[in-house]
Amino acid sequence: MGTSRTADALREVLDVADLAIVPITPSKITWDECEYTIERILKPRGIPFLVVINMHDPGKDKGEKQLGKVKAWIDERRYPRVAVPIRRYTLHEHAYENGTLVTEYKMSGTALNAREDFMRLALTMEQML
Repeated sequence: MGTSRTADALREVLDVADLAIVPITPSKITWDECEYTIERILKPRGIPFLVVINMHDPGKDKGEKQLGKVKAWIDERRYPRVAVPIRRYTLHEHAYENGTLVTEYKMSGTALNAREDFMRLALTMEQML
């Protein structure tokens, strides 16, 4: 982690962490970072973790091939993960711009699906604690 104020702050957070959420995307570009975080930072400290597949775009991932690949990669390493990914919605991008939480989205089918993604994450986390 190095010697910087950011590294010092991260070490302080890790000292009191009960559970770490490790995000990963279906794109292979994030897989090495996920593995590094788990193997070099979390496991040596004995911090429980949960891998969360984020930004899955079902519209672009026809047949969920890429989603299947990332799930298999996670499962081969026996990393605990949320069963269903957080899907990528334009709604999330606009919410960030507006400072809106997923629980504050205007009611729609997409908003309901987005809330369900995060509810599954919360329930999985609750079971681990």
